[in-house]
Amino acid sequence: MDDLDQARQQTRMKMDLVRGILRRAGLNFVDLECVMGSGVGVPFDPQNFVIVSAMHFGDAVNIAVPVLKDLNQDRLPILTECNRLTQNNPAYPFYLHDAEVGWAVLVAAVFPTPVLARVEDYAVALARQLPGLAKASRERIAAVAGGRPFSWPEDVQEMLLRSLM
Repeated sequence: MDDLDQARQQTRMKMDLVRGILRRAGLNFVDLECVMGSGVGVPFDPQNFVIVSAMHFGDAVNIAVPVLKDLNQDRLPILTECNRLTQNNPAYPFYLHDAEVGWAVLVAAVFPTPVLARVEDYAVALARQLPGLAKASRERIAAVAGGRPFSWPEDVQEMLLRSLM
């Protein structure tokens, strides 16, 4: 087994853990795949969803929620607002994801896989709370950067990629 096959197997194990946690919590999800890793999308409504993902290399699980995409490319106001939002909630950082496909703001948390296995209730609470936090911040981000909300299911694959980069 080469390194990539071994990494993919480890990613499958991480995502099996995630799927088990989500099933026990009664949350619906959709499996997602890309060349860099795997994930699941957990929809709450068309503009509020969670992506839980893991890269093929590394031992962390990402929980990411989209805030807005297609932002005006003016870095300072966006970063200033992200810092303000994070200052009020430092456990869940808001960040600018600037990519060639466009700029977006996400809110995320990262768990080492062994920690995730021990704090299932916290991870589920986080998956349920972060979409509301993202929704409540959209107006503030839009005021300084424009943009539009991500949509379920159209933007799910894009969010998977963003959550892994």
